Amino acid sequence: VPVAGGIHYLLIGPKVFSHHGKKIYAFSLLMRVMHNLAALSFLVIVPTGFVMAFGEVFGGGTFVRICKILHAFATPVFAITVLPMIIAWIRDMFPNSDDIKWMMIVGGYLSKEKKPVPAGKFNAGQKAWFWIAMPGGIIMILTGGLMYFLNLNLSPIATSFGLNQIDLLRISAMIHNILGMVVATFFMVHVYMAAIAIKGAIHSMISGYKEEEEVAILHSSWYKQLKDQGKI
Repeated sequence: VPVAGGIHYLLIGPKVFSHHGKKIYAFSLLMRVMHNLAALSFLVIVPTGFVMAFGEVFGGGTFVRICKILHAFATPVFAITVLPMIIAWIRDMFPNSDDIKWMMIVGGYLSKEKKPVPAGKFNAGQKAWFWIAMPGGIIMILTGGLMYFLNLNLSPIATSFGLNQIDLLRISAMIHNILGMVVATFFMVHVYMAAIAIKGAIHSMISGYKEEEEVAILHSSWYKQLKDQGKI
């Protein structure tokens, strides 16, 4: 993902929109806090997870144990953000015809031109990330919890699935590691597309406002909806 992002940045470059025009309110304070807590926790969870998964490569010992501690502290931070983000955003995250059109042109990311892109408040890429990060995140929390507390008696949980404790832990490890790779990949794509490929877009998660030109081009369906409702 970093290599692909670097090639895209060199060949096409980021899209730049005016920051001197009108602003459109997109994200409430609560959602910005929840999103940013989740983002910060992921910045800890992803690299420490890789270190733990490949602990032998990193020599084991103190460094890996520190990563395990950081991983454990960052996970509850992410966990408290899941439900609020699902409740607030799930209505806008279901696929529609715009998403097919968006994928056909890869959201306009492969062009230097500023042509209106069919997308609502959230585009197909953001929706894909939502459906990976939220349900996937819940599964990661559950499987990670089982592995973290492996010294406890987990037999009642294992028995409810028709397994013994060691099989439950093995399955949890496989699900956690494979899904972790998927989540980490989508996270890197999300960071690049949201924070680098669109210059200044990350500011919307600080102020809550998006630039009008950015919305008109990259979220043209939502922009039209807002105009029809008299909100612009």
